[in-house]
Amino acid sequence: MGLLARLSSVNLSIWVIIGALSGIFCGVFIGDYAANLEPFGSIYVMLLQMCVFPFVVSSLLHGLGSLTPQMALRLLKSGLPVFLIGWAVVFAGLWILSQGIPEARPPVLVQPSEGGGLGELLSLVIPSNPFTDLTQNYVPAIVVFSVIYGIAIQRIKQKDSLLSALYTFRQASVTVWGWVVRIAPFGVFALFADLAGTVQIQLLGGLFLYAVLFVLGALAMALWVLPSLLCAIAPMRYPELMRDLQEALVVAVVTSLPITAVPLIIKVTRKMVEDRKVEDPESGEIISTSLAVSYPIGQLGNLFVAFFVVFAAYYVHSALPPTVWFTLPAVTILSTVGTPVSTVDAVSFMAHWLDLPADVKLLYVELMTLTRYPQVLVSAMSLAFITIIAAFSYYGLARLHKRRLLFSLGSSALLMAALAIGGRAAAPYLTTKEPDPYVSFTLDEDLKGRVKATVHKVTDGAAATAPARSGDAMQRVRENGVLRVGYGQALIPFSYFNGAGDLVGYDVALAYQLADGLGVDLEFYPITDWARLGTALTENRFDLAIGGIYVSDKRLQQVRVSDTYLYTPLALIAHADKAKTYLDLSDVDTKGLRVTVFRDTILEDLARKLFPDATIDVVDDYTTLSTNPGFDVALWTQLQAEAWAEANPGYSAVVPANLGSPLAIAIPMPPDSSDFARYVDDWLSLQRGNGVEDGLKRYWFEGQPRKSDAPRWSILNNVIGK
Repeated sequence: MGLLARLSSVNLSIWVIIGALSGIFCGVFIGDYAANLEPFGSIYVMLLQMCVFPFVVSSLLHGLGSLTPQMALRLLKSGLPVFLIGWAVVFAGLWILSQGIPEARPPVLVQPSEGGGLGELLSLVIPSNPFTDLTQNYVPAIVVFSVIYGIAIQRIKQKDSLLSALYTFRQASVTVWGWVVRIAPFGVFALFADLAGTVQIQLLGGLFLYAVLFVLGALAMALWVLPSLLCAIAPMRYPELMRDLQEALVVAVVTSLPITAVPLIIKVTRKMVEDRKVEDPESGEIISTSLAVSYPIGQLGNLFVAFFVVFAAYYVHSALPPTVWFTLPAVTILSTVGTPVSTVDAVSFMAHWLDLPADVKLLYVELMTLTRYPQVLVSAMSLAFITIIAAFSYYGLARLHKRRLLFSLGSSALLMAALAIGGRAAAPYLTTKEPDPYVSFTLDEDLKGRVKATVHKVTDGAAATAPARSGDAMQRVRENGVLRVGYGQALIPFSYFNGAGDLVGYDVALAYQLADGLGVDLEFYPITDWARLGTALTENRFDLAIGGIYVSDKRLQQVRVSDTYLYTPLALIAHADKAKTYLDLSDVDTKGLRVTVFRDTILEDLARKLFPDATIDVVDDYTTLSTNPGFDVALWTQLQAEAWAEANPGYSAVVPANLGSPLAIAIPMPPDSSDFARYVDDWLSLQRGNGVEDGLKRYWFEGQPRKSDAPRWSILNNVIGK
């Protein structure tokens, strides 16, 4: 046998694995350059999708349309119990696995629900416009449309020509799929090279616990829990089952598309039925229809969204109600109908339903780089599980083996419990998310290296005072080569001292950027008396002031202010167990309320206006607020209240619906600094346009890691190129 003949005889799954491993090596070798291969991988995926969706539609229409109502009812009866078993087993496993996640603390942010959510979910399921659903890959709506019309075709007498055309179209889809799958090793090579060469593993940060539990839990579910249960119901052995399904599972995983396994699962199931002496010329039709109908709701890997939601609640500090597992399964099943990609919409819906921050959707998308492969493996195995058992049940071949069933359920429960126990034990080592992440935030080292800065602090109750000066601010800064900045203390996330004792924050970073643009040094002086801030600026003791400073009519009369660079809603700091009672202040009796407010004329005036009957306590800062048992709520901005609550478990930032208009935040400057103020305004506009402002907000307000311009580690750059 020649070399080409031997190569052509190699199983497709082997070639696909070779392509995946070669792609991983290529990505590790060339690093970021592997991104150039991404279009080729995308072309391969799009070609697969091109033939898969027509296959689903034509299979459903032809399969259901060619059945009699009696046969369709029989198919439903044989398939429905399988779904119930699959859902029950997966959710039981996910509940056990979720015990490996530490208990979530109370929510950091509490705000009124915006309503909605259900309409978006219905738009994914109800085919109001089938053509739009096809173009947007709304698989649930496509399937609902096909099922309704397939059932309608059953009742049409003159349908042979239509069924013949649908059959031909389905066969054409299978033929095209066969052509495309021949290039699978090359497409998989491109996909895995791009993944291995560009993924930033360090971005996972404190998410390793979720990633490890997800991957191991999904592998356990796909490679033991579901197949061992299948072998307890259908008369077959575990090694035989896994050998027959090997190619389907490999192709689905490496392409990250469960639907690519559909033709292979149909082929395997039909062979299993025929090997057991079932003589039914319509067996292929029965199996194809069963799988096509079950495809959108049979991808049990999508149900791992429920596990993500439990972890997300822990990660964002938003404890879920103890009773959530009574409703979570039903909501998860309804919202995850469709493909792995459609689970992104499910996360949005479920986050809204459970009052989790909208940012958890971005967290889910980021983690899909790693989790989509084991998720697809579970979905591919579950499709095989449902199809094989439904077919065996339809033909009376299913036999419950009690010993195998007990062994499968018992060993599966022990396996998931072992993962949960291991996860809980490893949690302190795998979760690097700090109780107060702001203490670890730092200024960009490259920026610090370009600007010489001197920070004056309050020492033993005394603070360095900047001398009064005269003259134009712009001229003074340029001549002296120094930009003097008054800063507020303990005003997270605007200006504060981090765990290393360095002055940091969004406004501090802005000051560094401004000094760098001017080519001058920095001197920071603490603001110890906010009531005299206007006087200090009028006397030119500071060239500008920072610390999330609000704009007011009084402040506008005293000093010059820059253009507003941020609008932030007002919020209340409250004990977490009482936070939701303040969502609507019209329902709160303010007569006995004790309101704490930061010593600032604007906040003090707002507090007295918003709570005229309450007792107002004015404090110099909120650093000792958690040790003051007398306060009910404290007034601040949402950003600052969230940051404070993040650092103080047991408290939440509450954004009532009727707390007033957002506050405008800007940079105050001396009243006679018109030239300098124009420069600052133009400079702020430039930072907004060149993306610097967005980068600073992502880091200081959202806690996202800074993006590095350095190339990803690779053998080519870091080993050979040294």
